[in-house]
Amino acid sequence: MMLSMTYLGLSIQNYALASLPSEIKNEMKSENIGTNFYSLVPTNISVIPESLPVGNLYLSSILSNGTATYTRNLTDELFPFQLDRWYQQIQFVPIYQDRNPNENLTINNLVIGELSDFDSFDELLDQARIYKDVPFNSTTILDLPNKDISFMEAEIIFPNGNSGIYYGLYDGNQQTDKSELKLYMTPETNPSSLGSVPAIEIKSSDLLYNVTFTLVCNDLYKLGYDRCTV
Repeated sequence: MMLSMTYLGLSIQNYALASLPSEIKNEMKSENIGTNFYSLVPTNISVIPESLPVGNLYLSSILSNGTATYTRNLTDELFPFQLDRWYQQIQFVPIYQDRNPNENLTINNLVIGELSDFDSFDELLDQARIYKDVPFNSTTILDLPNKDISFMEAEIIFPNGNSGIYYGLYDGNQQTDKSELKLYMTPETNPSSLGSVPAIEIKSSDLLYNVTFTLVCNDLYKLGYDRCTV
């Protein structure tokens, strides 16, 4: 069962992924970031698609001083929320445990990709997309790269330089032909539509790449795919 927001707001623990293959285990070091810090950051991000139920991206890791600290039990099951359009109108809303600080935060990196059986993790990232500087509390249009069960990962860089990694799954149920829509759903013709680049770009950040590898490969392993290699 998914951990509650209250639990996520408490002190952070590391969880050994003893059941996972060695190639997708990640070194998990404790970092004394301070419990007050966690009361100031979102415990999760609400994903609000047009005309569909709300989904969630859960705080899964804090990146600080070159170290990744995991904030939830990665063996817990995540239940996908639903998306049904190639060009999805969507809002992202940060949710806080106790209050809503007046901070001008954005999603610095939003990575979206399919959970499927690729030959290597880099091949998966080549097919995935990354969106930059996605605003909170504002309707945007995402050009979704694929259908079916996919992951969505958001990185927020906080004022103190630490990053929060928020992660969840969605089930894409698009029914239309995407090629027919490209003519009129582009950033040039619709300012709300966000452009993207292949997610392999995150290789420029070793820490973000390693955390993405751990989170995504953990779910790939649950789905029976065991070839998650770099």
